[in-house]
Amino acid sequence: MDVGTYQGPQPRMVTVGGPGRGGDGRGQRGQRDMTDEERKKLREAAEKQMQEIQKEPPALVEFTVFFDDWREVGGLKFPHKLRRASGGTTNEEWTINKVKVNSKIDQKKFEG
Repeated sequence: MDVGTYQGPQPRMVTVGGPGRGGDGRGQRGQRDMTDEERKKLREAAEKQMQEIQKEPPALVEFTVFFDDWREVGGLKFPHKLRRASGGTTNEEWTINKVKVNSKIDQKKFEG
């Protein structure tokens, strides 16, 4: 297995809970069941959270890409399994089933 690493900004995530979440006894309600006022408050809360997040520079985390299952294809070694992680948590896993080296491409694909 080969490994590549680089530093980059940590992806940011915004989550906003709506009414009916938690232990208030009302159960889960979807956004369709919300009143216009509840939707407005939820939207305002999300916008406020986004503004606060944008004020701070993003934290840098280490991204790691793992290359595995190397096979020869057309005289070249090519990894058939890739995994990407950030901050120690796997975000993506790819399995490549077929690789073509220097395959012909029909020029019609590039015409408007």
